[in-house]
Amino acid sequence: MRNKVWISLCLCILCLTGTAGAEITLSGTIAAREAVAVTARAGGSVEEVTVRAGDWIETGEVVAAVATTAVYAPTDGTVRGIMTEVGGSAAETVLSIAPMSKYTVTADISDAYDSAANKYVNIGETVYMECSRDGSHVAVGRIVKAEGSAYTVEVTGGELYMEETVYIYRDEDYSSSSRIGSGTVSRTAELTVAGTGRVAELYVTEGETVERGQLLFTCVEAATVEDALCGGEICSTMDGVVASVAVQTGQTLEVGATLLTVYPRKGFCAELDVEEADLAAIRAGDSVRLSFDCDAEGAMTCEGVVTEISHLGESTEAGTIYTAYVAFDAPEDVRLGMTVTAVVTGDE
Repeated sequence: MRNKVWISLCLCILCLTGTAGAEITLSGTIAAREAVAVTARAGGSVEEVTVRAGDWIETGEVVAAVATTAVYAPTDGTVRGIMTEVGGSAAETVLSIAPMSKYTVTADISDAYDSAANKYVNIGETVYMECSRDGSHVAVGRIVKAEGSAYTVEVTGGELYMEETVYIYRDEDYSSSSRIGSGTVSRTAELTVAGTGRVAELYVTEGETVERGQLLFTCVEAATVEDALCGGEICSTMDGVVASVAVQTGQTLEVGATLLTVYPRKGFCAELDVEEADLAAIRAGDSVRLSFDCDAEGAMTCEGVVTEISHLGESTEAGTIYTAYVAFDAPEDVRLGMTVTAVVTGDE
């Protein structure tokens, strides 16, 4: 009976020694299990890419910029009714402009003097008008639109009456040979101005007087109001190492397209080389103490946990090698590819 008790005690001691296991030391490198895409929150022609593969980036850092679209005043006038705030849709009316000219003449060349030169008009050319009744009302204007035989004149000076008919001349002396047509006077309507995407920035205010060609606002294709406020700049949504850059300057980028791929810091792991003979001494869940070969003073030492051991070995001259993956909170100075030494202490 005494012998049985002694044998049982010995077996228990052996079992306890086997489960505790001896510490083993392994070597490996710092790697990332997967790359995560950073998608474009704004779209358009890429003006600049500020990062490249291997760069470290922070959340909120500008990594690229796309061109914004500038919208200019179509005429001299006064800004009326700003309908959209910065970040809002630019596809409908953003603002309206009341032209300086109170009158517009809708005209065509049907009454033009019969000559080849009078059968066409040019946008932007100055013309002279007189009422068809007795010539007592005269004015000067500029052709602002032409389509086929019809055109529109913006009255810039003089006095005309609403709905009256006027003859239109190229010559300020109103010579019949310079007549290029006739038209009807109407009050100039306010012009509505729109763009595409979202408003990135407004450069005018309600009631401000603007000149033809003056910058009114810029717009950009953007996913949200906040993205539009960045004015075409695209920021990173995570911390990590740039794995690859998917675009280049001059390329057209669509909202939602992949801009970069990034190895997030939270995804860093240690990949340890495990010889076949050591497989029995390591398992998922074991605690690991990591130190880095570049850190002679040991300031970067940290703790980790074995998350997985590969089931596929690689044959080498030294034998079959398996990979153990260790999750840990990577210190700021840790870089991908660093050499690491790991002491596996077992499941505590």
